[in-house]
Amino acid sequence: SSSAHMMAASSSASAAGGGGGDDDGPEGARIPTVVLCIGMAGSGKSTWMARMVQHAKAQGKTAYVINLDPAVMATGYKSNVDIRDTVAYKEVMKTYQLGPNGGIVTSLNLFATRFDQVVDLVEKRVLAAAAAAVTAATTTGVVAA
Repeated sequence: SSSAHMMAASSSASAAGGGGGDDDGPEGARIPTVVLCIGMAGSGKSTWMARMVQHAKAQGKTAYVINLDPAVMATGYKSNVDIRDTVAYKEVMKTYQLGPNGGIVTSLNLFATRFDQVVDLVEKRVLAAAAAAVTAATTTGVVAA
């Protein structure tokens, strides 16, 4: 058994952004799978997420990834939204005279004050991707099943 304690919460839709006919939401919109990966430092969260993203791509699915670990040095996958782009973890530690754990919690709290902006950004990107897919299907004569 692994020392990592990870929780995956997902809808019944297929991996990372797509679903089957029974997983359609209002007006035929697909309900995405949502995975939340949490665990102690060094437990393998980034490695697991990198493999999940790789698996989704291999299945022809689109993964939309948000990194909420301000202290991770490298993720091993490309994040669509990354907390490290807006919150400087080491600066937070220095500014508030915190240790590593306090720095992580405070960084997450600071990021949370802007989370409405993250949701707006994700919604815009998802809608843009959906519009592009519809346009591509229309111009090629392919109809999504």
